[in-house]
Amino acid sequence: MMEYRPNGDSESLVRIAKGAFTLRAVERETVGPWIRDVVARGAEPFGAFDGDRLLSAYVLYSYRMRFRASVLAMGGIGSVCSALDARGSGSVRFLLAQSLRTILDKGQPISVLSPFDRSFYRKYGWETFSRFQRLELSPGQLRIPQAEAAYAVEELESPDAASRSFYNRMASSQYNLVERGNGEWAQRTELRPWHEDTAARGVVKVSRGGEVVGLIGHAVWRESKGESTVTVDPFLFADEGAKREILRFLERLSHQVKVIRFDIPEDLELW
Repeated sequence: MMEYRPNGDSESLVRIAKGAFTLRAVERETVGPWIRDVVARGAEPFGAFDGDRLLSAYVLYSYRMRFRASVLAMGGIGSVCSALDARGSGSVRFLLAQSLRTILDKGQPISVLSPFDRSFYRKYGWETFSRFQRLELSPGQLRIPQAEAAYAVEELESPDAASRSFYNRMASSQYNLVERGNGEWAQRTELRPWHEDTAARGVVKVSRGGEVVGLIGHAVWRESKGESTVTVDPFLFADEGAKREILRFLERLSHQVKVIRFDIPEDLELW
């Protein structure tokens, strides 16, 4: 008989994750440190067990995010996986049904995940919550006129207090953003051994009159062809002038970066 319970043995999760996610040999050594890191920062692993044997597992992240007119507690589901010899046993179905009970018991009225397959999770009760657009262009395609107001642009390895405050104000006023504390920002900005193709991670803040009015998260990494790419996520601005100043910063990367990749709201126009 299957039993659902917290999984205090992160190594058992590592073992089944390696096969479930089809990790190459070069990637396998990064799984253990990554799982131990997110658990140390407050994420909670749960599993479906047959006795002491772990059949399937997931990791629960606790966040707060805006939903309709309120900021609510949210349970984020991640790293859902099952042992190869447990496929077809019903353990994932059992696991996800129990995960909803856990989320509600924790006072988290909503749950969000990024699915590998929408139809798979729709069977268990999740529905599409948001869509985004991915835009890719070269910095040279940006032609942004000089701003009329005076802005200051600063790149930071991790966000300072003013940047964190600005982000959380934006998160509490917009859909699909979770509030972030120090742990969440560390996951987004620190370079780890498993970021082997990444040269830099951090944020860029835009200020006007000493007040933060724009913020992006960015990562600089190397594509398989050796070309440098910058990913931008999130892309937040208080007004059109701040948005243009962010784009001007990205435009100036044209001698170093081949591609800029934006993941932005579906209805956002860059210019």
